[in-house]
Amino acid sequence: MLMTRIKAGGPAIEEQGILVAFIVFMIAFSLMSDRFLSAGNIMSVFRQSAIIGVMEPGAWPVTRRCMTRPSLRSR
Repeated sequence: MLMTRIKAGGPAIEEQGILVAFIVFMIAFSLMSDRFLSAGNIMSVFRQSAIIGVMEPGAWPVTRRCMTRPSLRSR
């Protein structure tokens, strides 16, 4: 079922968009620079992306509520 949703470009892609973008950028930057995949740089990238990972669980209910209630979309 998940593969059907991904092939159709449905909600699975919308929900995992930031993860997909993160993986695409990691691959692209690693191909452009030989130093990108160094241990220090990878730790720095994960450390900086951890901020989004910490904030996301708090923002998720607000985003869901606005998406399911039309009256809140305009605010």
